[in-house]
Amino acid sequence: MNSSSSTLNTILISVIVVAILYLARDVLIPIALAWILSFMLEPPVRILQNLRVPWGLHVPRWSAVLVVVLVVFGAIFALGGVMAHQVTQLAGHLSDYQVMASEKIQKLEALIPYPFQLPEPRGYSFQILSGLIRPILGTFATGGIVIVFAIFILMQRKELRNRLVRIVGSTDIPHTIESIDDAADRLSHLFLTQLAINTSFAI
Repeated sequence: MNSSSSTLNTILISVIVVAILYLARDVLIPIALAWILSFMLEPPVRILQNLRVPWGLHVPRWSAVLVVVLVVFGAIFALGGVMAHQVTQLAGHLSDYQVMASEKIQKLEALIPYPFQLPEPRGYSFQILSGLIRPILGTFATGGIVIVFAIFILMQRKELRNRLVRIVGSTDIPHTIESIDDAADRLSHLFLTQLAINTSFAI
């Protein structure tokens, strides 16, 4: 009886967790992307922080974070602008493609011996254009949310780490912090390596 009750409770909890994750996916996905991006941006932020400016001063962390975020997301949005320009060009040629398709349909009708007529699509160009633009707009909206979360995570990295240690309730705080920093460095190296590999294959 206890075993079946425990199994039922486990299934119920799993269903609730999956339902919460599904309903909150619009918020959780940008947060997850922001965490991954923060791991990738932490090494260049650290490099900028270690640079010495005139008079022996160090670059403040908030300045390093803003510079790195502006450079990275500027490049991302520039790529998005190129894609949007290509979509606009494609939309401008949709009418030409529709005329060519109509001519081919007329030639096909002339070759068929019995009466046959294909339905002429109405609003086809608009449907294709809207289908191309909607994902791009959704991507830009998600990108805006990711930028906000990534800046917050990079700004408050140590504070978030310390809160995680307090939540876990570790008794050996120095070693726990060292382990978390080491894991974060390994993740940063992993994500940057994966990005370099994917970029090389894309090129």
